[in-house]
Amino acid sequence: MRSAEQGRGALRGRVTLGPLALGRPRGGMRSSAVFLALLVSMPAASADRAAVADAAEALDREALRSLVERSTDVNVPQADGMTALHWAARHDDLAVADLLVAAGAEVDATNR
Repeated sequence: MRSAEQGRGALRGRVTLGPLALGRPRGGMRSSAVFLALLVSMPAASADRAAVADAAEALDREALRSLVERSTDVNVPQADGMTALHWAARHDDLAVADLLVAAGAEVDATNR
């Protein structure tokens, strides 16, 4: 009977975390610090992607206009699936909805 470790073949000695496959820790604290920095930076990158939706949720028209002028993707949803156009509809803000549709907002987007 083969052990679970033998059955993994090429992955033997690796730690798998999501899409990352890391070799055995050999760098001590330095490797741990780099790995921790990568983990900490991931949520921030995701949050920045939904900047238009965040601005619409906060009713920040100035930020919305600025983001649209910089060609920021107006269809990027927040974690729960809410887009900027969803927030414009929720706030009954026709001016923001018009701005977003003119910038290419998907009018049939769904949330979760």
